[in-house]
Amino acid sequence: MEEYELTPEQKKERIEATRKKRNTNIFLFFTVIIQIVVTLAIIVGMFVVSLILVSLICGKDNEWAPKIMQVLMFAEFIGGLILGFMVFSAIVRLIIRKFHLEDKLTQDVLNRYKKIEKEDK
Repeated sequence: MEEYELTPEQKKERIEATRKKRNTNIFLFFTVIIQIVVTLAIIVGMFVVSLILVSLICGKDNEWAPKIMQVLMFAEFIGGLILGFMVFSAIVRLIIRKFHLEDKLTQDVLNRYKKIEKEDK
């Protein structure tokens, strides 16, 4: 059976593709951690602010304060997830640009965090 030999250019391309995949996996691992931390920080921050505002506005003995907090907690959770994703995307775009990672990551990851330019009307 005849073995297939790779040319030096093909070997170099395969090594480069493997390196990009490894770099991309490491990058995605750390961005997941960043996304979790950012989202939790936003949700907790929104909760603390709403807790302070409700206690200042309604007072401690108001019977409506717990109900208001229940509604706000639901809104903070959903809003925190959305806001967390938006902030996270901006952070990742900044990291990619600042550390010049365009040539070190696979194209599908770069396309995911590419800022979509608005077309002129």
